[in-house]
This record gives sequence, structure tokens and C-alpha cells, in this order.
Amino acid sequence: MIDYEFLNGLRGWGAFAVYLFHFTEAFWKIEKHPEGAKDLDPSWNAPTWLMVMRNSPLNIFIAGYCAVSVFFVLSGFVLPLRWFLKRQYSSIFGGIFRRYLRLMLPMFVCLSFYYLAAKLDWTTKKGTLSRVKPKSFLEFIEDSLIGVWFMNFDYAGLTWTLSVELIASYFIYVLALVPIHYKGRFWIYFFVLVFLYLPRISDAYGSS
Repeated sequence: MIDYEFLNGLRGWGAFAVYLFHFTEAFWKIEKHPEGAKDLDPSWNAPTWLMVMRNSPLNIFIAGYCAVSVFFVLSGFVLPLRWFLKRQYSSIFGGIFRRYLRLMLPMFVCLSFYYLAAKLDWTTKKGTLSRVKPKSFLEFIEDSLIGVWFMNFDYAGLTWTLSVELIASYFIYVLALVPIHYKGRFWIYFFVLVFLYLPRISDAYGSS
């Protein structure tokens, strides 16, 4: 059996890269996209080494968008792995049941800090968390358990990754379970990948 322990190292790089990406963006107030990296505030001049990193292959060390894509690919590979190796239906059904809880509980804790900061006026800018402050506790519970998984960005725009992660996880489990019973399953995988990638192709050629 292949040892996939090295994937933990890849996750570690991804987590650190996302952290560095957001840290440099916030601390030096520069644009998110490296192709347009420039100072937004003259009083905060980004150092030369950072500009070089963001506009060269060295950007891989702080490439937040790349790291998020890697996380998505890793999840798609790891989630159904036990099912493919052991063919136990509990791997699918148990995974579907646990996935929401594993993502929801940490998110609930994180959003509670946002809610607390908004209610106690701990923000430094007047407009920060302005959509959160009027919310009742019950609305906060609803947002944490349901809303944030359907692109509710009232608390933090970065939560979009988890909503994609949750919905895509269920799709991965279904895709892993159903085609495994067919000899032509690899054709199914191929056409699904092509179908999902078509919007990227059409966008690239300006036809969508």
C-alpha cells in the first residue's frame, strides 16, 4: 500500500503559503493579484524583495490562490481514498455524515469571534463587520450552521473556500460511489472533468 504521509507536508506548505499571502497583502497594503502588485498606499512601501517574489517563480512560496487550489485537489484525492482501497460503504456514508461536522465546528468557533468583535465594537474601522453587528444571536447561529455554506459573506469573504469545499466533498463522494460499479467509469470521470472545466475554457476565449 502506498504511503501518502507526504501529503501532510504539502498541506503544511499550503497553509503557510496562504498565511504569508494574506499577511503580506494586509501588512504592506498591496494588491492581491501578483500580476498587478503595486502599492495602494504610498506610506506603506512594499520592500523590493517582496515585489520580486510576487512577480517571479519565487511567488510559489507565498502563492495563496495556488495553495487553495492545491487544497481542493488534495481533498478530492484523499476523501474517497479509503473507499477505493477497501470498498467499504461505511467510508462513503460515514464520510458524508462527518464532513459537515468537521468543517462546521471550527467555522462556528471562528465566526463566533467575528460576531463578538462586532457586538463589542472591537473593530478599527466603522464599516468593518457592519452587517454583523445588527444580527441577533439566533441569526448568528443560522448563519454559522447554514448561511455560511451558501456563500454568506457577512462575516468574512474568505469563507467562500469552505462552502466550495463542503458542496464539492459531497459531489466527490457520489462520483466515487456510483461509477465504481461500471467498467467504463474512467470515461465518466473524463467527461465530468471536461464538463466542469468548460467554463474556464470559455472564459479564457471570451465566449461566456
